[in-house]
Amino acid sequence: MLKVNANSVNIGRILGQNHFVSRLKNINYSGVAIFLVASICAALAGVAIVFRSTLLMAPAAVFLLIAFSFLKFKTPTVLLSRSYAWILIVIVFGTAISPLLARVSPFAVQNLADLILFVASIGFVFAALPYLARSKILLFAFILLLLMWTLQLASSIYGRSNWFPAVYQFGYNLKWPLMFISGFAIAWESKLENKVWVFLTGFAFVLLFFSVLQIVSPSFLNSLFAYSINTYGGESNPFIPFIKRLGGFYTLSTNTAAIASVGLIFMLTGWLRHKNSFFIYGLLAYGIVLIFTGQRNELVALIISIAIYFLLFVQRPIWQKVFLSGLSLILLGIGIFLLAEQLQLNDLLWLWGITGELYKLTDRVALTVHGYEVAQQYYPLGAGLGTYGGVAAMKFDPSLYDDLGFYRYYYWYRQGMFLMDTYWPNIYAEGGLYAAYVLAAIFCLILLFAYQLKTPTVHARAHRAAAFSILIFMLLNTISSTVLTDPKYAWMAWLSFGWAYYFSTQSVESDV
Repeated sequence: MLKVNANSVNIGRILGQNHFVSRLKNINYSGVAIFLVASICAALAGVAIVFRSTLLMAPAAVFLLIAFSFLKFKTPTVLLSRSYAWILIVIVFGTAISPLLARVSPFAVQNLADLILFVASIGFVFAALPYLARSKILLFAFILLLLMWTLQLASSIYGRSNWFPAVYQFGYNLKWPLMFISGFAIAWESKLENKVWVFLTGFAFVLLFFSVLQIVSPSFLNSLFAYSINTYGGESNPFIPFIKRLGGFYTLSTNTAAIASVGLIFMLTGWLRHKNSFFIYGLLAYGIVLIFTGQRNELVALIISIAIYFLLFVQRPIWQKVFLSGLSLILLGIGIFLLAEQLQLNDLLWLWGITGELYKLTDRVALTVHGYEVAQQYYPLGAGLGTYGGVAAMKFDPSLYDDLGFYRYYYWYRQGMFLMDTYWPNIYAEGGLYAAYVLAAIFCLILLFAYQLKTPTVHARAHRAAAFSILIFMLLNTISSTVLTDPKYAWMAWLSFGWAYYFSTQSVESDV
């Protein structure tokens, strides 16, 4: 029998204690203190914005000063640095389940996701900066982002913005850049990855459970979600005619479809990397949830995204990839033509106003058409932040809608059914057409960044393809959804870029 020397055990304990002590000594407590103070200031600034208190806006200024102080301290071990990546992962996944918690409690728990995002950004922005600075493409994208903000600021000054809705909308627009950056603050090591894969797979079955529950016992689900009603799902499911469109876990089935599609792409990535049936189960669960939602836009966008995924992942000559992509588009077109009746495409054309009249349009098309009119009216700038097509205008300043005749023309507007079913009208109406062009260029640069990542291993190839195709999916859905900038549904999707970057050659060489 193997005997263990007591001295060796003591030495091991001593070494362990010394290691623990050394870790404590390496922690930059000034950085942690700055983070905590900044968090308090951010919370007070959030209260100030909610209650429109000019006096309490002072903490926002303190918040900015503290953020700039990080540049002076240059702390490598801030609370949410790459060494504490698991904290950010917990935050991301906690945000994903916040809508469920909000539906079973009287508190607006889902609103905490935004506050958490802004507070956590203090740490992970500076943890990610050294890695983001290595890319000239991302540096150029940041310069364009500054240009877009400048155009939006000028539009707000010379347009018709009120200060509070403008500040609110700017914060809302800031969310997707913060989510994008956060992925670079994570060290995607194997231990952390294993936890992420377990969550992603488990989340698939949680979504599936609530979707099935909505079929077999809708009354029980309604009683469970006592503080929320399923506002979407009354329409029949074009894929399964004998059931309705199911939101299940979330209030809107389109949100469920979006997060299920992104989860499916991640499961595909995990399977290509590890060839484990564990990922097949998750892939099937996400696929079933997507079919249950009955969302045609998300399904078509996912098919296109997966086709692009394999074009990037498979190592083949370029002419073969062009041939396969052309063949895929032809097959997709034939499939849509043959299934036109089952997919209710005539109704879809009417919803988009292609076969309807202007003043009988749905909210999605009306926002698109009239948003362009606003952009033309205020050309070359826009009407200003918080005036049209965004959450701030919906909550605080709908005056521009009244000027455009929404109250006279659209019954859904009179009934308070103010849905933001499309993303771009908010951009080009508030910031102007040039701001929209700049934002489109930024997204193209992010795609280019993902495309040019080095792929020395199958892991790198899979995650590069995932990041690229996930952004394609989200962009395709901007015509019918605004989840692109919502942490509850898109944070994990934006993390895909930092995940892919970690496996690229330059990142692996510097961190492993």
